[in-house]
Amino acid sequence: MTPPAGDRPRAQADQPQAQDDRPQAQDDRPRAKAGQPQAQADQPQGQADQPQDQAAQPRARADRAPAGAADRPLRADARRNRARLLTVAEQVIADRGAGVSTEEIARTAGVGIGTLFRHFPTKEDLLTAVYAERLRGVADKAAELADAQDAGAALRGLLTYVVGRSAVKNTLVAALAAAGVDPEDDETGAAKRRYTTVLAGLLDRAQRAGAVRADVGLPELHALIVGASRTAELTPDPTVRARALAVVLDGLRPPPP
Repeated sequence: MTPPAGDRPRAQADQPQAQDDRPQAQDDRPRAKAGQPQAQADQPQGQADQPQDQAAQPRARADRAPAGAADRPLRADARRNRARLLTVAEQVIADRGAGVSTEEIARTAGVGIGTLFRHFPTKEDLLTAVYAERLRGVADKAAELADAQDAGAALRGLLTYVVGRSAVKNTLVAALAAAGVDPEDDETGAAKRRYTTVLAGLLDRAQRAGAVRADVGLPELHALIVGASRTAELTPDPTVRARALAVVLDGLRPPPP
């Protein structure tokens, strides 16, 4: 049905109004474009962060072993490298202190720094491993002497061994404490228990054999070890250290009748 002629101008009059909406939609586009420089301005900030992240990557590679590396069994050459690193690290720390660099330890051990970090992702890990290895060494030494025929001589030998290695232990403990690291775990706890068990057994046997005075208990023996160890640490002259320890050991003998 054809609309009345009088209505047509009104329909046409509506068309400009519909067209008037178009410029408004187009006006929004410059504003969107105006926002682009702001987004682009943000990009350099993001790009500026990239060098910082990239700079952190070498440290992450150096300070961390590959994921799952600790769970894989070590090859024979890797075990030898690890054992050598622990031995050399203890020697270097004893000579130069815990502040010695990991690069110096690796160089002295004859391995690359990458090899060191594969075994010990951080320096704190290396110090903790040296501490644990030292405790295992003391426990193993105690086990060797546990069944010695002369309990008195075995006890004096064990005390001499412990005091002689105390300076390194104290250095490691101090360095780890300064780094906020507690080196004690199940493994080190087990080594301490083995050592204490043998020490108590040797003390008992030596007392029953008349080689050690009867009024010395395990707490007193531990106190003497700590005192002698501290004296050894603060006495640079090895001859004086040996004589001081000899006085302590002589003090363990029963008094004359």
